[in-house]
Amino acid sequence: MDKKWVRKIMISVIVIGFFIWLNQTFLEIPPLKIRNWVMSFGWIAPGIYLIMFTVRPLVLFPASLLAIVGGLAFGFWYGVLLTIIGACLGATISFLAIRKLGITFGRIPSSEKYDTLRRQIDKKGFIILLILRLLPFLHFELVTYLSAVSNIRFSHYFFATLLGLVPGALIYCGIGNSTYTGGNELIIFSIVCLVVLTALPIIFRKKLSSILAVRLDQE
Repeated sequence: MDKKWVRKIMISVIVIGFFIWLNQTFLEIPPLKIRNWVMSFGWIAPGIYLIMFTVRPLVLFPASLLAIVGGLAFGFWYGVLLTIIGACLGATISFLAIRKLGITFGRIPSSEKYDTLRRQIDKKGFIILLILRLLPFLHFELVTYLSAVSNIRFSHYFFATLLGLVPGALIYCGIGNSTYTGGNELIIFSIVCLVVLTALPIIFRKKLSSILAVRLDQE
């Protein structure tokens, strides 16, 4: 085997091993402890948070949990801003890794439903991807993968992802911030928004199923 490929394989094994260790080390830690760890870095804490969100797709760390940490650590509005930036960076890196390098992490399910969604992204690009990003029961990384293997333009992918991240960032950063400050108004608002965001796809399931050309369910 070519030495160049041996080096690439060894580097890949080391990097993947590191991310697995990182995932297993931090996955069970409560949000408040992660918040305290992030804030221990002082003035570079926002940068550490962005790095964590950027590498999050590689370790399959829950985005909602990390968004809650953002609200805990940086307050509501600053936490929302950092969460959206970090999530966009992570989604961009994942998209380019899949499209340009063929790198995927975890098992990608194969079914007619997902093939249909990919074809719909091919046809309608921005609007279909925005809808998929707003559906709370579709796995974020799965939507990234379907986009990367489609023909969607990168600019459409980026801006649809950016807009689709806003509701979730507002909701989970609101939950995190209200948990830390003890304020009731923000957590009530966040929970109501979460319920609405979850309920709307159920209420308009037939319409969405028609647009996406697949039957929507929350399996």
